[in-house]
Amino acid sequence: MCMKLNKDKSILDSGTTSIRLPDEIFTKVESCNVYYNLRH
Repeated sequence: MCMKLNKDKSILDSGTTSIRLPDEIFTKVESCNVYYNLRH
């Protein structure tokens, strides 16, 4: 995953209000968030 993140440009600010990720990475992050929220 890190190689994919570092291949193209990704922008993450400290507040994460403006996060830009490649679609494939975004989908993985989103599914992790959904899983986390369902478990907590």
